[in-house]
Amino acid sequence: GGQWTYGSRITYSFMPDGTSIGGTPSALFQTLNAKYPTATWQGQIEQAASLWENVTGVNLALVSDNGAAEGTSGDQQDDPRFGDIRIGAIPLPAGTLAETFAPPPINGGTVAGDILFNSTVNWQIGSNYDLMTVAAHEFGHALGLGESTVSNTVMYGTYSGINEALASDDIAGIQSLYGTRQYDAFNSNGQRNDFYTTATNITAYLTSNAQIAIPRVDNTTTSDVEWYRVTVPSSTTGAMSVTVQSSNLSSLAPKLMVYNSSLGLVNSASASNTFGATITTKTAVTAGQSYYIRVQAAGGPGAVGGYGLLVNFGNQTQSAIAPPNTVVAAQPSQGTGAVTNAKLAPGSSPTNTAKVAPGSRPTNTRTDGLLGGLLGTVGGLLGAVGGLVGGLLGLTWTTVGDLSGWAVAYTTGSSSGSGPNAVVRASNPAPSVAVAGTSTPVLGANPLAMGALEGMLAPGSSNSPTTSSSGPGKTSHPISI
Repeated sequence: GGQWTYGSRITYSFMPDGTSIGGTPSALFQTLNAKYPTATWQGQIEQAASLWENVTGVNLALVSDNGAAEGTSGDQQDDPRFGDIRIGAIPLPAGTLAETFAPPPINGGTVAGDILFNSTVNWQIGSNYDLMTVAAHEFGHALGLGESTVSNTVMYGTYSGINEALASDDIAGIQSLYGTRQYDAFNSNGQRNDFYTTATNITAYLTSNAQIAIPRVDNTTTSDVEWYRVTVPSSTTGAMSVTVQSSNLSSLAPKLMVYNSSLGLVNSASASNTFGATITTKTAVTAGQSYYIRVQAAGGPGAVGGYGLLVNFGNQTQSAIAPPNTVVAAQPSQGTGAVTNAKLAPGSSPTNTAKVAPGSRPTNTRTDGLLGGLLGTVGGLLGAVGGLVGGLLGLTWTTVGDLSGWAVAYTTGSSSGSGPNAVVRASNPAPSVAVAGTSTPVLGANPLAMGALEGMLAPGSSNSPTTSSSGPGKTSHPISI
């Protein structure tokens, strides 16, 4: 139902307590620290993220969060103040475990992908309601998956017990969005550095200050092992510092081993209980000596992910590997979208794609093709959007206080009663939309396939749902999927 522009690095962060979520302060730390040490519950959520990184072409990196209000204006991806996916907690309706705002382009602002846990739930680790199970489900939504109807999956629509392993349906779904994980440049085009005899010689990467920095390498499978070889330069200070960095890059828990030319182990480091780390060894060396460097997962979760390799023979401080540039500016209405897969009435056959000028809103826009009339007005298509998104993926236009966007909830299967932050959802019947050049209306044009409409309603939009529980197409009730 959505997809981040750059899967090479999708960040996430934990909202500090007090962060405004539609006017209600987040209580994530207060809620979970009452049950477990911070590192313990955060580790459960981080492990949930790593499940998805293990099977598809994304890197999920934990970053800091400055506590800016959720949905504040800013970059859609790689805003420096917080993660692309922000995690918080507020009271939600009874029967609701968590709520996730859909990723771009369905939501185009900073609210995209954000996860809200229900702070009134008695969260557990290893029993119901299991934190990691719910977190894994929510990360699936944050990355773009809808609900699954297959009962043994992480993405099944309602909580049905502890489930901390992705099923084939989950994997097929996420790979349909981000593909399979690809090997790095040292393991492509007939090259493999998975054994010391085929180790990548990185001596040529030495700079004038006796340093090596290699970004964008990847531990691609859970059993991946990568070997590098380096010869100590004459400019050495007598020490070789080797660093493997996955922090700020991915969820990989790395392990590093350094061998001499006779394959004798001389140094090692490991970060087995982390999801993204920086580990370093320092070894006394002599110019002309050769060493092997071996990088792999530390074992257990966090077995896959991108990293950077640093080697320093000099006396200057070496900078960390910079993350890839994944900045995407806010796109509250997907101004440069295209209509590509609209569902037409039987017998219709679209032959053109409607384009919208950058920065424009898709209101009363016409094109020269068959789909010209599909864009219509935002107000006129709100009902179609709400009804079809909800029907197709479980997404509904959702309001929490003064915060609005497309979201999906994860429930216990029973949703009676409502709390002070009951989420208001609007779902109107899908109207017929006239198509230019035909006498046949389009029935239920699919807004998720219509780029010009995806994410068109920004937080605070005047088209947000009302709280009325009566009248055509208006509802106010606890979330259930």
